[in-house]
Amino acid sequence: MIEIHDKKFKSIAAAKKFFRALIDGKLNALPITEHDMFMQPDETFAYLKALVLRHPADEMRLDGIKSFSIRLKHCQPGENIKTHIATYVRYEDGEERIFSGINKCIEAKEDPEKILKNKYRDAINDTIIAFRTRHTSDPCDYEGHIGPVEQGEQVDHEPPNTFQSLLDSFRLKVGVLDPTPEQLSEWKKYHDSNCKLRWVCKLCNTSGIKKEYNITKKLDRYTEYDQYLEKLK
Repeated sequence: MIEIHDKKFKSIAAAKKFFRALIDGKLNALPITEHDMFMQPDETFAYLKALVLRHPADEMRLDGIKSFSIRLKHCQPGENIKTHIATYVRYEDGEERIFSGINKCIEAKEDPEKILKNKYRDAINDTIIAFRTRHTSDPCDYEGHIGPVEQGEQVDHEPPNTFQSLLDSFRLKVGVLDPTPEQLSEWKKYHDSNCKLRWVCKLCNTSGIKKEYNITKKLDRYTEYDQYLEKLK
């Protein structure tokens, strides 16, 4: 039995069938938001958000989800142009990402820690949006910048005060995992007083910066790779 939002599925196959029909039925429709034009809760938004929260990849952003949209994505491997239906997530700060790995989300077990962490991320969303607004026209701020600049920019916590390290130290300080609204307010003050944010392009955030944390990534397809290796020495 698999439970996603308020729906129970007897099998993984049944869940995949349901979400495939749900997504295909919204192709090229208006953006899917939490409430419709009559301010009624949108069930499609609720189902898709519940699915995102099950995403097994750590780099999938869970906070500040504003809307979903279903569009055709054109791929061009070699000379063969292919299209497929893609689900996009738009965030409150204007960032948009492709929501990939939907089948993996269905197969994954719901992670209570990710849901809790999402509460903390939502609490600092105003800070992230304000930083993005101030720097939206700036170039990538990562010293070891690699690859093309037109990769889309993201807000990153500069080490050593990463989001996770700040969260861990705050939890030790207050002694709780599941915060109250008052504790979330204290968390925002703690975060804003101790974080150092930077404006980085998507490629550096998902590949270059992770290289600093010794996570292996294949970057040799970029001409800047050799220069990047020199900077790491």
